[in-house]
Amino acid sequence: MNHLRPFILMIFCLINQVQAQTSATVQEEGLPYTRSSNAIARKAMKNYILLYKGSRYAWVYGYKMRLDEQNWQDEAITHQNELYVPIAFAALLSLKNIQPDPAPAYLKEKWVYTIKRPPLVLKALKNIQVDGNLFVSIQELAKHFGFILSNKEDKLIVLGKQAFPFDKIKPSMLEAIVTQFDSPEKL
Repeated sequence: MNHLRPFILMIFCLINQVQAQTSATVQEEGLPYTRSSNAIARKAMKNYILLYKGSRYAWVYGYKMRLDEQNWQDEAITHQNELYVPIAFAALLSLKNIQPDPAPAYLKEKWVYTIKRPPLVLKALKNIQVDGNLFVSIQELAKHFGFILSNKEDKLIVLGKQAFPFDKIKPSMLEAIVTQFDSPEKL
């Protein structure tokens, strides 16, 4: 039996190595609920502004922010097949640089960033009133500020200087991106 010990040890090591490589590959793909999926999803979102229908948050160039700092419960809503956001969020689109207040290092993964938002008046764009608050069409905001709007099933909306490559993203990566929002609804 002692003569088999090195052989058994070698097989055990090989199995562990294969399992580790498989686990790393799964995490690199950005599958949801893995330790690395948040970081991978956030890296894919870094050059874009992402909104999700029904969410109170947006991802702005890699920073999670509330749509409205004054009215925390305001969500991205659909009205007559268009997505509307609070006018306070629209102010973020007018900024040339996004440099929010820093997060404490130990809370960086869960932090909701804040940034000073300039007052914004947009008279010519489609808007609606919701509970006394002004909401503006994200489609029209994209045009107004020169963003290309990409969307996935009218739920995940992405604004950027380039179109978001939905056709090149694996479903697992898309799921990892969607899990970054507070909405339980998935694509």
